[in-house]
This record gives sequence, C-alpha cells and structure tokens, in this order.
Amino acid sequence: MKKDELTLYTQQSFKKLLMAMSRPGNIYNISEGELLDYKFNCMSATQMLMYVLLDGEVSFCALPQDSKLIEQVSRVTYSRNEEISKSDYIFITLNQQEPIEGIIKAAKRGTLENPNGSCTLIIETERISSEKQLVLTGPGIKDQAFLSVYLNPAWLNAREYANREFPLGVDIVFVDRNNNLAALPRTTAVKEWRI
Repeated sequence: MKKDELTLYTQQSFKKLLMAMSRPGNIYNISEGELLDYKFNCMSATQMLMYVLLDGEVSFCALPQDSKLIEQVSRVTYSRNEEISKSDYIFITLNQQEPIEGIIKAAKRGTLENPNGSCTLIIETERISSEKQLVLTGPGIKDQAFLSVYLNPAWLNAREYANREFPLGVDIVFVDRNNNLAALPRTTAVKEWRI
C-alpha cells in the first residue's frame, strides 16, 4: 500500500469516527481497515482506529496484554504502552477474558481543570446494530436513538459510574467484526430498552 493511500484511508476513517461521536447511535462502516497490508493482532476496524488516534504524543493500553499487538502498535504509531489508569486510549479486543466493567472504572476520567485529559475506550464486540437494546438521548440525537451492542450489560453501570461527574468521564467507541463503528460520548445518556 502506498503512503498516500494510507493517508486517504486514515482521513476517511477519522471523518466517520467524528460523525459517530457527534451522532451517537448512528452506525458507520470503516472497511478501510480491510485494505491495510500490515495486519495487527486485532479486528481491522480496531487497527484502522489505531492509525487514526495514535501517535507519539499519546499513550495506549491493549487488552488483554498481548505483547505482539503492543509491539505492532508501538512500532507503527510510535505511541507508548501504559497501564490502564494512565492511558489516553484503551483498546479492548475480543480476546479479553476479564469483565470490562473494571477496566471502564479504572480508566482516567480527566480533571476539572482538564476534562479532555480523559480516556477513550475502543471495545471490540461481535455485533453492533440499531435494534432496541439501548435507548440513547443527549446532544446529537433528535429525540432518541437505539443501539444494540453484543456485550454483557454490566458495562452500562461501569460507564454510568465513570461519567457520574460531568464534564469528567470516558468516551466509548464500539467496533464489530463487520467493520461497523458506533460511539457513546460521555454526554450521551444510555438506558436499557423497556417495553
């Protein structure tokens, strides 16, 4: 792959990530990751987000602690690996065995002086859809939006805990096997769908 092609794919994926963050509940496809020559030990959508988000100025944590993935990411992005509580970005792959709610609670939430010093979590899941599992409200959503994420629902309580003192909190981006992407900024209120 030529450098200008990688730049184009990264720009396209960045635009879709911004759209997802500004329109919670909307699902975008970042299949550009499928076109990458060098494959990381994660989903191609996750890899594409690593190219978009990471550089030598930020830190990351890849879970589970996969030395091959950490080496791949550090070598290509120049980003440094950190522990959960110090990472700017946490990438949770499908191979993660321990519950993610502890990871969400341990992620940095920023400070009142610098709420942007918080963490963004990128979580791999089997499937993302617009089915009525979660009801989303808040900025970027007209009335309400629906999102379904194939994860143990315990992550919802952890997210609520992490975002309890706005503007402090964490942002979450989900990616699935079909290269779909959906985002939940800290400003989005999330409730389980009840009939």
